[in-house]
Amino acid sequence: MRVEDIEYVIAIAQAGAIGRAAQQLGISQPALSKALTRIEADLKTRLFERQARGVRLSDEGRVFLEHAKRVVMHAADARHALRDLRQGSSGVVRLGVGTGVPSELITDACADAARQGQIRFVISAGMTDSLLEALRSGDLDIILSGIPQPQDEDLRWTALWPDPMVPYVPRTHPLAGPRAAWTLPVLAKQAWVLPTRGTIARARFENAFTAQGLAAPVPLVESRASGKEVDLALALNAVVLMPLSLARDARVASAFECIHTLSALRRERTIALLCRRTAHQSPVVERFMARVVAAKPRWFSHSRRSRSVEVTPGSIP
Repeated sequence: MRVEDIEYVIAIAQAGAIGRAAQQLGISQPALSKALTRIEADLKTRLFERQARGVRLSDEGRVFLEHAKRVVMHAADARHALRDLRQGSSGVVRLGVGTGVPSELITDACADAARQGQIRFVISAGMTDSLLEALRSGDLDIILSGIPQPQDEDLRWTALWPDPMVPYVPRTHPLAGPRAAWTLPVLAKQAWVLPTRGTIARARFENAFTAQGLAAPVPLVESRASGKEVDLALALNAVVLMPLSLARDARVASAFECIHTLSALRRERTIALLCRRTAHQSPVVERFMARVVAAKPRWFSHSRRSRSVEVTPGSIP
């Protein structure tokens, strides 16, 4: 059984059609069909059920796919290990960065690592959920994001500093000002910019309202565009859920009031480094992670200063 054939099976399962998978892979449909026939003959089972508009995994195919993904990841790890052995100190760091991670931390760590050798960085930004999926699939080496310690035993979690999610109100909003009263019933009626449904942040946000017998707000915008929430909230004059650390950003501080005193909507999270325990980590990735951890005291002090911002709730005029 060839690793390439296993990769083809994964591609077909993701595309839901052999023709579509062949197009994405850049090979002919007959060649892909031949590869599928070859691996099904080797396994003595059908991995897909043919349908009018494509294919779907059989019960056997679903079991095979679960293990196939691990095989492909381990094969990639083996290739990376050999590459690192040949290249010595040089290599690639594939980094996923979540919302609330200071850009200066990334640039400082990248610049410091690059000075030590020929290192190439591939950096992806996004929501924590999508970054975790990319990490588990082997598309990323490490994640630097705000996330509670996962229960997944294959993930190594290194805590850096706390950075909870809290609501922010534009200073032009009717609820802004020193006499504002921020309560769940009031905020339930506001326009919001929120993460999309199905994300950890959105589920916990809605639970805060439903636990009090309130209907969760229907957002004006559901965003997976990590980093765009500030612009969206300002353009729509909407309340937005963002990391508390953004309170130290000059632009955010001048345009928003941070509602960190409302504990019901405060979602605790920790900025942390994550990687797969069973994956091969190149020397350059390990050194990069060590540099980020070494920078923790400086950035944790920034986080604590942002939390010292005081807000005085009162009553709505």
